Amino acid sequence: VLSEEVSNQLKSRGYGSHFIKRKGVPGYDMSDALRVLHDQIQGFSGWLTKVEAAHDFSNMLTKLDAKNQPNEYAWATQYVHDMLENQTKTDRFVDAAKSVMFMNWLGGNIKNLAVNLTQNIILGTPTLGRHVGLGRANAQWLKAIKDLRIAVTDKGVIENPRLTEQERGFLADMIAEGWGRGQLMDELRGRMSGPAGKFWNKATQVMGWPMQASEQFNRLTLGLAAFRAAMAGQIYNEGTLTSLEMTAGQKFSYDTAKRFAEYVVNDAHFQYSKGNKPQFARGSLGGKALSAAYTFRTFSHNLLSAWRYMLGSGDKDAMKAFAASIMGTIALGGLGAIPIYQTLAALIRQLFGEDPLESGLRKKIPAPMRDLVMYGAPSALGINIGGSLGMELPVLDRARINKDFKDQLGETLGNILGPPYALVSQYMDAIDAMRSGNTARAVESASPAFIKNILSAHRLATEGQTTVSGKPIAVPGEKEARKLTAGEAIAKGLGFQPLSSTKAFEMHRTLSEVKSYRDEKQEEWANKYVQAKRAGDLQTATAIKEEARQWNREAVLKGRPDLKVDLHAAIAARRKPAQPMRQMKGMAKELREAYGM
Repeated sequence: VLSEEVSNQLKSRGYGSHFIKRKGVPGYDMSDALRVLHDQIQGFSGWLTKVEAAHDFSNMLTKLDAKNQPNEYAWATQYVHDMLENQTKTDRFVDAAKSVMFMNWLGGNIKNLAVNLTQNIILGTPTLGRHVGLGRANAQWLKAIKDLRIAVTDKGVIENPRLTEQERGFLADMIAEGWGRGQLMDELRGRMSGPAGKFWNKATQVMGWPMQASEQFNRLTLGLAAFRAAMAGQIYNEGTLTSLEMTAGQKFSYDTAKRFAEYVVNDAHFQYSKGNKPQFARGSLGGKALSAAYTFRTFSHNLLSAWRYMLGSGDKDAMKAFAASIMGTIALGGLGAIPIYQTLAALIRQLFGEDPLESGLRKKIPAPMRDLVMYGAPSALGINIGGSLGMELPVLDRARINKDFKDQLGETLGNILGPPYALVSQYMDAIDAMRSGNTARAVESASPAFIKNILSAHRLATEGQTTVSGKPIAVPGEKEARKLTAGEAIAKGLGFQPLSSTKAFEMHRTLSEVKSYRDEKQEEWANKYVQAKRAGDLQTATAIKEEARQWNREAVLKGRPDLKVDLHAAIAARRKPAQPMRQMKGMAKELREAYGM
């Protein structure tokens, strides 16, 4: 009896609970037969996979010497524990949180479909090109697109007349084995449990279809291109040939070509699962909680890892692939999409008061080419996707180094946390709008992105750009609130960033950051001057005034009058104590009397 109870306890932790003998329990659900069958097969598959994995893990752990390799052994045992652990309440909570964040920002957003479709240009063909050459990689990929078109489902692949029987079987294998499916979407979308969760999960599936379909299209077209290249004997990279035990010009067998294609697809589109997460995001209670935020940075992390490998592998073909990847990023997002480009530009403005990477560079580019160079090919359509393609440092990209760090601490932590903080901030904006009496803006702020984009597009096209409180925001130098054209409003409603919005934001940001540089210098000299005068150090005080005078002279000579400081006004403000506003002077007098001061 005891052994049976122990066995039942172990079974109850997963799919094995179906094998526990019970009395008086029907054991079936007639409400949704298709869902029950799906869950039954999925549960059994997962349970069987764990049984096989447990055996493999055990064999691998026996090969590690815990005494001589304590760190490796500790990491490996923790990894095995994490992989075999059944879903906990924390996991279910994290899944629910991911699901809410997905629906709020990514669900139903058409822009995400377009951005997803750039992945093969940015990393897919460069990855394949490392093995077969960039020219062949692009040719095979374009042919795969032509032949596959939009047939990305099981039925579409099987019935595609443009593919050979062998190619149809290969693509069917890709889908069945998972590496041809939208793994990123499954990771981002999360899942809710319970009766209500069934309807929510269906809604997220429908709203995530644009991203799901585009990711699956990317994987299948790249996989087909890699498979065809291998079957045609086009692989020439020595390292690849050695690892697959092949020779240059040799045509691959079906199994070897499939293995090569899986390697290329996983390198370019990554594997998304608990097993591929860093340890901090899967083990401890805190790590699992952080994983909800980390999930939305997974793609960037994987892309950086791929670039790091290309640069550090010592393989000249990998270096060419890296160059092609960066060029693809620039072609689609402009120079601003280069990793940390915007961060560097902002730091230069705040440290030196100069803007060589943005406005400075624009001035040197012929006017007809400026938008193409700075924002990429989509700028011809009046949109900018560089913000979605670029990668900036989470803290430094918005840091104001000329301001007190403690005043920025909240936003800094928010940038690190990412989506959870942004969700809270979104609802705080809605509350601020309600307090300002702007109900329509409150609804817009609190809405999911696919609704917010439509409401925002209508507001920007009719009323123009304003703050939450209703204050107009104009292009620097103009007097009226900036408005979107009809075409820009349509693009905004679909989730795209109008090019004019990007330009207006960059102008405001540049002016603000250069001003902060000038203000910091002025405040620094004013503080030093007042301290020198208090200490009776007239020589230092005079030197500070002379330094400020020379600064202003050089600013004029360089054609930068915007950097001139008003040291006299700053010193006067520094010396003068803060006073209550005129209408509060009576209250200030009453308070002095009440406190006896």
